[in-house]
Amino acid sequence: MKKTALLLLIAMAFITSCSDDDDDPKLNKLSFDNETEALVIGETKTFEFNYEPTTVDKPIVTWSSSDENVATVDATGLVTALSAGESTIAILSEESLSASFELTVSAIEVTAITFETASSTVLLGKDVTLQATVAPNDATDKTLTWESSDVSIATVQDGVVTGVSVGTATITAKHGDISATHTVEVLPVAVTSVTITGMPASVLKDRTYQLAAEILPENATDQTIVWASEDSAIVTVDETGLIKGIAVGKANITATSVNGIVATIEANVISGGGGPPPPPGVPAP
Repeated sequence: MKKTALLLLIAMAFITSCSDDDDDPKLNKLSFDNETEALVIGETKTFEFNYEPTTVDKPIVTWSSSDENVATVDATGLVTALSAGESTIAILSEESLSASFELTVSAIEVTAITFETASSTVLLGKDVTLQATVAPNDATDKTLTWESSDVSIATVQDGVVTGVSVGTATITAKHGDISATHTVEVLPVAVTSVTITGMPASVLKDRTYQLAAEILPENATDQTIVWASEDSAIVTVDETGLIKGIAVGKANITATSVNGIVATIEANVISGGGGPPPPPGVPAP
């Protein structure tokens, strides 16, 4: 009798235990708030997931990214956007339940290009570097393409403008549909110094002598010289610098550049006999 009663108690305890296990809530669903999410390159965000029923302990899940070149995700759900593209961010629980969302990673686009000044100048044959600012500062790709409105006046490469001929050209910096312009004026290289050479110590009457004008800098754009005599009754000079003694006396010869730089030298005309003129610096007999 006692044995029967003991077996009955054990059976009742087992049934009660099974009933309690069946009443424990079980994880049955994982989900995210949105089916799609978006980030820009360089952005990070921690994503949270939902689970049902909410009465169970928060499940332990494994995070994964279908394309880690686009985005990575760590064990806490922190997603880092690396490059433009799409990736599936997923979770998997120990109970083999899963959920996911589609992540789109976009580049930070250029919205504006500006120059510090609207215009600048450059000497013929010289370079000037233009500084273009791209906004926003954290734009993913800041690459610019450069163009000149007239390459016969100025060329441009990577923002470096070279003066080709005197004139004005518009330089454009572009990124896709965004652009900015800058006006560049190419200026001539001005004459800074003129020196007259070839004048003898004495100029014989009725003789001719060839003078020359040495110009600095040597790369001056316009090296035209205008020759003139202070007194053509004493000494004349033509457009090439050829002088001729006309009458005994002294008179200045000038050589003037197009930008007004003047050199002056005195011609001392004396009477003399036949024979060739003396070399420069040697007085006539």
